[in-house]
Amino acid sequence: MPVLSDEIYARILYEGEHTSIAALPGMEPLAIILDGFSKSYAMTGWRLGYGIMPAAMAEKVARSLSDHIDAVAGLTIAATTGRRPGRHRRALKGPCTEFARLIVGERDRATFSAMAAGMMP
Repeated sequence: MPVLSDEIYARILYEGEHTSIAALPGMEPLAIILDGFSKSYAMTGWRLGYGIMPAAMAEKVARSLSDHIDAVAGLTIAATTGRRPGRHRRALKGPCTEFARLIVGERDRATFSAMAAGMMP
């Protein structure tokens, strides 16, 4: 039975590493991974995502979604495919170290706020 895994938050971790369900023994041919750029690359509003799955599943998914997918804006395509220079293209091709620092900062602020309110984070 196929397994649908929404991994849009896979790169937003406070500690440890994300393990995709597709990486587990025997799951690669059954996994349908959904991901996108909104969360990890601060591209909210761009509404650009993607699916990773075996080719046979992709054909069926494409047929069923053909009436539900909107056209992607030209600027979004250019920024994510490298047709124009910009910070989003550099982010997609490079390491996520800047983003990781941002997440750690958010974690630290949330921890400080919780402790200041008398709660344990």
